[in-house]
Amino acid sequence: MRLTILEFIGGAWDGMNLCTDSPDTVEVGLAVHVLKATGGGRQGMAVRMPLEYARARGGCHYRVADRTEAGSQFLVRLECCGDGDAEGLAPHSKSIALQFVGGCLDGCTLQSDVSALEEALLATALYCLTDRGAISNDLQVMPALCRWFQCKLPCARRSVKYRVVKRVEDEQSITVFFEHPEEA
Repeated sequence: MRLTILEFIGGAWDGMNLCTDSPDTVEVGLAVHVLKATGGGRQGMAVRMPLEYARARGGCHYRVADRTEAGSQFLVRLECCGDGDAEGLAPHSKSIALQFVGGCLDGCTLQSDVSALEEALLATALYCLTDRGAISNDLQVMPALCRWFQCKLPCARRSVKYRVVKRVEDEQSITVFFEHPEEA
């Protein structure tokens, strides 16, 4: 993937940037989600950013204002287009829940519609990194995530693999179930 920097202007994300080559997997996951939702950063396309964060600080709908290419890099500027329904908005209004079975994250859940910003962003990013919870996709869980959950089981010093085994979607929510391979 080409290096892309997403720059947000106005609203909840004003002054924030996302980059596709960040060492932070949450940031990369959100950047990839925004790019996919806007057709690769096409001018005029809109996306809704995580809702809980936006409720606290202003608008959460963004429209691509422009896209600039410089060599192998892209800069995509997104401007806030308000809180109401935006025309051309990417369908991201469903709440997302990720549930883990087995391994050191056994019984842990991440949700996108909580007031804790870090959890909301992490749930959204991990959902996007698994191609929106596609069955059989793998997710490498870094040790930092295990510490974030304050896991009861000792986690390895390296990443732990989980696999998407089930995805349930209704009108309001999407639940993705992950299983540790040793538990299968």
